[in-house]
Amino acid sequence: DIRSILENATNFENMLLELMISPSREEAYQVLMNNPDLLLGITEHGLNEILSEGEPSGRSILYYLAVNDLGRAILKGNPHLVEKINPTGLNRIDDQPGPNRGMSALYFLAASLNGKEILESNPELVAKITPQGLNSIPHEGERKSLGVLYHLVNPNHGLKILIENPGLIEKISEE
Repeated sequence: DIRSILENATNFENMLLELMISPSREEAYQVLMNNPDLLLGITEHGLNEILSEGEPSGRSILYYLAVNDLGRAILKGNPHLVEKINPTGLNRIDDQPGPNRGMSALYFLAASLNGKEILESNPELVAKITPQGLNSIPHEGERKSLGVLYHLVNPNHGLKILIENPGLIEKISEE
C-alpha cells in the first residue's frame, strides 16, 4: 500500500517523486490528500529541487503538484507547503520534450482556477514570481502562445492578482 511505502521510505521525497510519475500516481495523490501528516516530511529543498537526471529530470515535486487538480488541491489545503515554495521551483520552465515544454509550476497555477486561488490568497508567493516566470510562453502543443501573463489577465481571478500585486506589472516584458 502506498501509505506504508511513503511512511517507511528512507528518502521520502525521492520515493514521493517516483510515485508521482508512476502509473499509480492518482492513488499517490489520494493518499497525500487523505494523510496530510505525510506532507510534513517535505522540506523546502525537496519540494523545489529540480532533478538533473532520470525520468523526471528538469522537474520537481512542486511541478508535479502544480500540474494537476489533485496536486493543486493538496497545495491549497496545506499552506505550510505553499510557504516552502521558492522562486526557483515556482518559475523553473520545463525544457523537456513533450506537451508541457515551456511551462512551469507557476504556469499551471496561473492557468487553473484553484491555482489562481492559491496565488490570490498568498501574496508572499506572488512576490516570488520572476520576470522569466511571468513572461514565459509555451512554444508547443495546444497551449502554444498562451503564457502565464495571458492567464493572469483573465478576469476570473487572474486580473485581481495583478491588481492586488502591482509589483508584478513591473516584471512584464515586451518579449
